[in-house]
Amino acid sequence: TRRDKEFLRSQANQAKEVALGRWDQHLRTQELAAESEYQKQLAQVHESARQMRLKLEEQATHLCLEFQTRQTQEEINRQKHEVELHHWESQQRTGLRLQTLEEQMQHQQTLQRQLTLRHHQSAKRGVDGLP
Repeated sequence: TRRDKEFLRSQANQAKEVALGRWDQHLRTQELAAESEYQKQLAQVHESARQMRLKLEEQATHLCLEFQTRQTQEEINRQKHEVELHHWESQQRTGLRLQTLEEQMQHQQTLQRQLTLRHHQSAKRGVDGLP
């Protein structure tokens, strides 16, 4: 009857409210679990990014040090080359000077011999009565 219908309707509404409440609670539980999983994965991404940044900073530091080391070695090599080149040029100049001195001495000796020979020839001509 009418009362029975209202009673059934009331029970159906109560059952519906209970079902909706349970479903709402289930959805909230899933939402909290999803939010928790999201936060956990986000923390893992942040940690991975932090570790990667540290590795990259370490690599950058190592590469900077390696670059500075190579620059320093190149500068040392350049200075060493300049010193060696200066030394070689100095030896070349000294060798040329010695060679020039030797040539001058040989030329002087040749001139001295020629002069001695002329003097000797001149003295012989004088002895022989020649001009």
